[in-house]
Parts: sequence; C-alpha cells; structure tokens
Amino acid sequence: MGTGKGIRGFLKDHKTTIIVLALIAFIGGGVYWYIGLSPQTDTTTPAKTASTITFLSYIDGEDVSSFVEANIWVPKSSATFDDAEDEYKLTTKFEKEESGKDADDISIDMRDFEDFAWLEVTGNSVFANTFHKLIVGANYDYTFYVHDLSSDVNFNVFVRDTLAAVTVADYQTDNNLTIIMDVDHEVNTNNHYGDNWAISTDDFNDMTLSDKKEIWDEALWQSQAPLYDPRVDEEREFDDDLEQLTDALTLRIEFNTTVSTVDGNVAQINMTINDAAVPVEIIISGTYIYLLFTDVITFEDGAYSFDLEIKFGANITLSDIDSGRIVVPRDDENLGTFTKYSDIGT
Repeated sequence: MGTGKGIRGFLKDHKTTIIVLALIAFIGGGVYWYIGLSPQTDTTTPAKTASTITFLSYIDGEDVSSFVEANIWVPKSSATFDDAEDEYKLTTKFEKEESGKDADDISIDMRDFEDFAWLEVTGNSVFANTFHKLIVGANYDYTFYVHDLSSDVNFNVFVRDTLAAVTVADYQTDNNLTIIMDVDHEVNTNNHYGDNWAISTDDFNDMTLSDKKEIWDEALWQSQAPLYDPRVDEEREFDDDLEQLTDALTLRIEFNTTVSTVDGNVAQINMTINDAAVPVEIIISGTYIYLLFTDVITFEDGAYSFDLEIKFGANITLSDIDSGRIVVPRDDENLGTFTKYSDIGT
C-alpha cells in the first residue's frame, strides 16, 4: 500500500460496499452468533469438508489471517462432558489439534467431533491472546475480531456540571463526576506495518511524517477489550457479565478503609454509572472499587467518557484512582493481579 490514504482511507472509501455485502450475507442465510467477546460469522453447507478461520483487526477491519497465529483445542477421545463446567476444562478435557499456525493455514474437519472445540488466538506479539468456544459437528467459515490493546489508558475526573478538574476535596464529598479516558496519540512505537501488513516497511519508510503519525496514533488501530481464557474459568463461578471475561480494563478506586455494602454504614460507598449503555461492572473488593469494562472500548472517534455519581459514608475517603487491567480468576471477592497503566490526571 502506498503513501496516500493508507488502509484507513481504503476502508472509509469502501465502507458502504462492505456494509452492503455484510447485509447480503446475513439476509442470504448466514448464521450470526455472539460468543464471548467477538462476532463469529459461520456459514456452512452440507458438503463442506473443512472449517476455515479468518481474523480481522478490530479497529480497522484489516484481514490479518496471514500472520496472526491460532491453536485449535478439540476434545480428547477419552473426554466425557457430563457437567456444564466440563466444556471449560481445557487442560483435562481437550488437546491441541492445530498448534501455532497462521489462521489462514488452518483447515480442520469439525465433523469429526461431537462436543465442543476451542479456538485460541495466540497473536503475533501484536494482538492479544484470547479464546472462543466453537460449536462442532459441521464445518464453518469462522470469522473473529482480534484485538491490539493500547499501551496505556490515561484519564482524568471532572465535576460533571462545570468540567472542573477534581481536587482532593472533591474526592471526599458526594458528587456527580465525569470520567474521560484516552490513549497515546503519538507513541512512535505502534508499528502497524511490516512484512506481513498491508503497509510494508518500505512503504512506511517512504511516508511523510504526518502519514507516519497516523500509524503511531493508537486511537486509529488499538483499543481496550476484555479477554477470555477458559483455564481461568474452569469452575464457572463468575457472576453476571463476569462470565464473559477473565482479563479486562479497569479503573481501580482506592479508599482509606474496607468499603462497606451495608446501608448506613460509616464506610459505605454508593456508586452509580449514569448511563446504562456504558459496559461497566462495579466490583467491591476490600479497600477498592473496580470499574471493570465488560466490552470493547475504542478511541478512534475521540476520548471515551461517562458520568459517575458517588456518595460517601461518614468515615470513608478516597485515596487514589488508577487505570489498568485486572485478572478475574474466580469471583468478584477474589480478584487477581492488577497491572497498572496510569494515575489519575496522567
């Protein structure tokens, strides 16, 4: 691809065509389902002898199947599936049928299996590792999004009505707040090009600085997405939206003492997200409240923002807020490792 509009320009020019083709495919009998985190489009005919895999980069829609690798886990011949949890016991019930192959090199006959299979996106150091459960017994052309996670999520908190930056005093009083999150826009390391990309290294080197800055803008290529790993979820003990993820973006809000959920307690915090469309699960765990994002968050149209109402008990104060990602290993009382991105205001 040359130095003109680049891949985003191509997608914008062809957006209508892509939408029309997608609608035709749907109306024509394609099956659409939603498992976990990404759309999976399955089309099949009785004579189809093998299943195929296509990976699309989530933000720009580029087909990256030629260099993003995957594993296919299928049931062991000795496996039984007597309980609902059995299909998630990857390490004991499944084995790799395909391992470390580029997605477009995978061709597997799913008619040979009767229960379930798992697709593991292993990425190529750019895209995040995640899993998708596959229905077997027939062959499909599977299409999944893959996610290039941003290197950071910087954010700030403002008083909603005035958009004044929050002060320490605002932390300790009941308030309506607006949280604004963003990503780095010129990191000089987001190399969305190379031998395997539509934009080659040679083409990139010939670009003007302004064109290179488009490649370095994380908002144009990267996002924050929840991920799923059945090895962390074998007992299926999560609640609500947490059933769909095991690793996710979060804002971790720290308090001076253990947060109470008892009405009227002096250490109680009442917190409300003021827009039901915001994909956030509020998790209370010890001295922390986590705002855990259960769906993909993008920044290509600008900073991501939402409103939050918070009310304090008499003897509890807010100490700090960080962005980061957290592992959800079993239940919301025992959250796993938190990996920090940024402090509030950075």
